Amino acid sequence: MGVYRAVVLASLLYGSETWVTYCHHIRLLERFHQCCLRTILNVLWYDYVTNVEVIQRARTTSIEALMLTSQLRRAGHVSRMEDHRLPKKNIYGELSTGSRDRGAPKKSYKDSLKKPLETCHIDQHQWSNLAADNVTWRRTVYRPSTTLNSLA
Repeated sequence: MGVYRAVVLASLLYGSETWVTYCHHIRLLERFHQCCLRTILNVLWYDYVTNVEVIQRARTTSIEALMLTSQLRRAGHVSRMEDHRLPKKNIYGELSTGSRDRGAPKKSYKDSLKKPLETCHIDQHQWSNLAADNVTWRRTVYRPSTTLNSLA
């Protein structure tokens, strides 16, 4: 399991803290994660073992939980940056010229932060104030591990 976590998960989730994810992306990542875990644990499809039980046997968390935690860590880091830095301008920036396509527009990074904040019970309007203190933000992000494990 150590090599899987160090190599496979690191490669699979490389840069995931900046991704704008949709449900179908998470579903594909979870499917791959479950396939790998079932192979490592030697669980066959006809054993009728649930995905939650596979994650518990492997003593790991779901891909969605790992991504939510990394996205919140990154958001806290960026919110503590100085205002002139490019990553901070990217999160807080708005479209200055032109317009988005008609219909349902694609999500922005700021839009994709709403789900992790909601999952961890953090107010969407006050999260940057909470993230200003690094120790409090870390405690807040890592506190809901039981909540995140239930996403499996």
